[in-house]
Amino acid sequence: SGRTSPVGPSEGEGVTEEEETGAVEDPPEKVGTTERTTKRTRQKFGLLGRFRTTAAPATTTTTTTTTEPSTTHAPREPSQDLPPEEQNMERDLTNIYDDCEKAKGCFGFPAGCEGKNNCDMMMTYSKASSGYKFEIMGTINSGYVAAALSDDEKMGSDSVMACRVLNGEVDVLMAYNNGKSNELLAKSKYGLSDIKTLQVDGKVYCTFIRQALTEITAVTFDLDTDTFHLMLATGPAGESGLRYHDNRIASFGSSSLDKFDSLGVSSEIFKTLHACFMIGAWICAASCGIIFARYYKTTWLRHRCCNIDQWFHCSNHGITAIFFGFPLIGAPEWTTFMIIFIAFTAQFILSSRVELLVAILALYFFINWLITAILIVIVAVGEETLKDWGIIFWEE
Repeated sequence: SGRTSPVGPSEGEGVTEEEETGAVEDPPEKVGTTERTTKRTRQKFGLLGRFRTTAAPATTTTTTTTTEPSTTHAPREPSQDLPPEEQNMERDLTNIYDDCEKAKGCFGFPAGCEGKNNCDMMMTYSKASSGYKFEIMGTINSGYVAAALSDDEKMGSDSVMACRVLNGEVDVLMAYNNGKSNELLAKSKYGLSDIKTLQVDGKVYCTFIRQALTEITAVTFDLDTDTFHLMLATGPAGESGLRYHDNRIASFGSSSLDKFDSLGVSSEIFKTLHACFMIGAWICAASCGIIFARYYKTTWLRHRCCNIDQWFHCSNHGITAIFFGFPLIGAPEWTTFMIIFIAFTAQFILSSRVELLVAILALYFFINWLITAILIVIVAVGEETLKDWGIIFWEE
């Protein structure tokens, strides 16, 4: 593969959070001597993403034999008012979850929705005689739902296949993520054939065949031999192209398109922790450091650490914390840890008493270099390798 740039959703971006639905108690339904009280499911958000909590199970008091209604709905029959071809497409849309991981690969949003048949957006892929067949489905009335093929989880050099709804017209377009921006190809149907589209009941559905080998802006995408991270996104669209996405998801692992393994989703835990630490650094640590330097120089004079006033420790710790923001402006991750090392080493070495200088040098050089090396290794190897090593244990 000639692909060299990172691909996928923008780093630091999050999925749009839905408003939390509070628990609402429905009025009791009475049928004969039957009284039933139900509560709705409530969706919350946490550090590791969305999770669901369900209220206490429904209670039923009855003096007669009752049968609970089934939660499995019969397949929806296509509308007889549609042309035969659109009826067939509506049937395919209804059955899009069938044969996942058997005859075709499936990837949807939210994570794990493929097994529950309730995806807001979804893509499927399977081998065809003239290439690969893709299906893209999304719950939208306008805008786009797009699938992308990538060599990692980040945005850049992605091959994008978009199902766009604009002015009531549904179309399939080829696009390319050039860095952090999306660009439609001059030949909007490049490499595509047998294109079919449908919009019905608030859902849009597109199916097409894509050639196995395509070259886009000097980047070759070989669907037969390459492995890809899969990405999905929805958002607004205009005549000129696809705009910033509302929802997005990326697979954690990569896979060949001729294999239909279940793909996990990329974790947001490092981004979330980074955001939390940045808030703490700027709002708490930096401000506290300034306050200590301004007002506490004459405090705790009889209680010193390494012959250094306490205010100096607090000030240096607080101010140094802001350097965790360096990666946000594009600086390499290791610069953060090197700055911290220099700050702490200078603090203790240059201000230490002469008789403690040798011990301080040995102790702090060893500790700071050890911690710095560990942190650099963690940043360099990445989350996937840490999971393989069993170091990340706080999530499944």
